[in-house]
This record gives sequence, structure tokens and C-alpha cells, in this order.
Amino acid sequence: MTDPAERAHLPQMDTAGTKHDILIGGVRDYTGLWEVAHFAKQDSSTASPDAVRRFALTVVAELVMDGCVEPGTLTGGGGFDVWEGTPSEWLDRITAEWPPGGATPNVGDVCWFSNTERGNALGKRLIADSEHDKGPE
Repeated sequence: MTDPAERAHLPQMDTAGTKHDILIGGVRDYTGLWEVAHFAKQDSSTASPDAVRRFALTVVAELVMDGCVEPGTLTGGGGFDVWEGTPSEWLDRITAEWPPGGATPNVGDVCWFSNTERGNALGKRLIADSEHDKGPE
């Protein structure tokens, strides 16, 4: 899904901004697949369900393949179990388990994402940059 030809068919939505939002949020908490779809809907309220799906899967693929997030399942006590398999297998599973018929995932559907060390470092840098850009109040 990270193929430039495939990306050219996505609606004009901000993948970089969405990835930044996920990484920043992931510093503090896990991110659900439903949230990625929600970011896509916020970015383009006129996007079709298929466009939201393609956009969300593109964002997820880029974050996973860049080693910034890992999918998994929430466990009791606030824990997280990373899925077994390779990043490519994770992406195939996420694509296959996306709700059918144009529906978007609900809270808890398919998977959650946890930032990796790399993802946390990037998220913290984005937070620091954002605070620096605000300047003194």
C-alpha cells in the first residue's frame, strides 16, 4: 500500500499529519485502528468509505514498515501483546480483518497499535517541536 502509484489514487488527505498524530498519541497510550480511520474522516469529510479505508491502510503500512508502530491486542492491566508474524503478515491481517461492506472499524475492532522505541522517539521529538514552535506564553 506504500506504492507511489497506489498513493496517487488516494484523496487529498494528509498522511504526514495523521502519522504525526498517531505517533504523538502513541507516546501516552495505545492507538486503535478505529482512530486511524477517524483521522482520515476528519481530514476529508467527503471521502468515501473506500477512500477512508485505503488512506488508513496506507498510513498504517507506512508506520509499520518504518518500524514506528506494532499491532497487537490489549491485555488486562493495561498490557499489550504484539501480534506474532512479520510486518507484511500484520498488514495482510489488518487488511483482511477490516470490517466488510464499507464499514469503518469501531473501538476495539481488528487491532491496537503500540509505538516502538523508534515511534516513541519520533513522537517525543514531534511534541518537543510543537512546544518549541509555540514559544513562550
